[in-house]
Formats: sequence, structure tokens, C-alpha cells
Amino acid sequence: MAGLWVIIALEMISVKKTKGKPAKSWWIQLIIALIITLILGFGRLPLGLHFMS
Repeated sequence: MAGLWVIIALEMISVKKTKGKPAKSWWIQLIIALIITLILGFGRLPLGLHFMS
């Protein structure tokens, strides 16, 4: 779900920018979602960094 949130935030930022509207709230959501996705991907879920060894 966090990865989907990142994609949605990126899409909404691009839509807001093309329409000339402010996208500050979507930037904040993108940063939060990206941090959550990285924490889940590398720290919490199995096979986080194990594929590199």
C-alpha cells in the first residue's frame, strides 16, 4: 500500500504542477510515503538486503 501511495502522490504532483496549482501537501505526502516504503522494504519485510549477499 505504501508503494501505491508513492505512485499516487507522484501523479498528483505532476497534475497539480501542469495546472499551475500548489502541490505542497502532495510533496509532504510523497516524502512520508517514500520513507515508509523504504523502511518496510529494507528493514521490516523479508529479503530486505539479503539479496545482495
